[in-house]
Amino acid sequence: MVKISPYQYYREHSPKISEPHLKEIFKRMIFSFFFIKPYQFLLNEFYSLSLMRYIQLEYYRYKIFKNYPLEYLLQEKEFFSILFFVKKGILIPRLETEGLVKIVLDNINEKDRILDIGCGSGNISISLKKMKPSVEIEGIDISRRAIKITKRNMRAILGEDFPLYRKSLTFFKTNKKYDVIVSNPPYIPKEEESFMGIDVLKYEPRIALFSGKEGLFFYFLIRDRLKDLLLPEGSLYLECGFSQAFLVKDIFSGYFNEIFIEKDFFGKDRYVVAKKYFGN
Repeated sequence: MVKISPYQYYREHSPKISEPHLKEIFKRMIFSFFFIKPYQFLLNEFYSLSLMRYIQLEYYRYKIFKNYPLEYLLQEKEFFSILFFVKKGILIPRLETEGLVKIVLDNINEKDRILDIGCGSGNISISLKKMKPSVEIEGIDISRRAIKITKRNMRAILGEDFPLYRKSLTFFKTNKKYDVIVSNPPYIPKEEESFMGIDVLKYEPRIALFSGKEGLFFYFLIRDRLKDLLLPEGSLYLECGFSQAFLVKDIFSGYFNEIFIEKDFFGKDRYVVAKKYFGN
């Protein structure tokens, strides 16, 4: 057995980290690994670890120092107060997307049929179903891994399945239409790649991040599929980059009776909400 104080372990290794945000991630890793709270960390108590557990701790430290996302190491991410399974190859859910879920929940009806475009880990669709069990949810994603992980999360969190389709939105066909479409599509412009963190660029799936030169490709694609997927009088809820909100709003102007922009938790223009689709 190896006796370790989480506090002393942090004090020993944190000086090797130059980036402040990485120090904080390292500390969060220690909290999670030892299942302790911040006040317990400061108590400087010792914990006994088996040799295998100590090797795992050292491996985690090595990966964190290489900018490997903590969520992939722990294989979990809390979203909307729900713990989701995540792993490399799946976009890590962000706080901003919780705001999108909240807006949808505040506006949908109990019996609405909802399509989640680009379901990823299932964080949007599963959160909606968890909070409003009577809604009918379906999801689509081009990634085989995304579909697999969404299935895993829906069974663990909901204890039931809902329909998922591994399809490109371009070729997705269905004989039904939806009351609501929700999506957090790839929206980062290619030219902003140099501003992204190493942890994001190196480890998260590019297909879930980038969307052409201006980051607007998927919004045009969603607009072009509305006639096939959205019921007349239906609603659309989209996340976008804060500098893109008015551009995205313009893409959908003329298709809905009401369209407006909502702000995220940080006061930035982040969501486009469109209601009362004109239909074909």
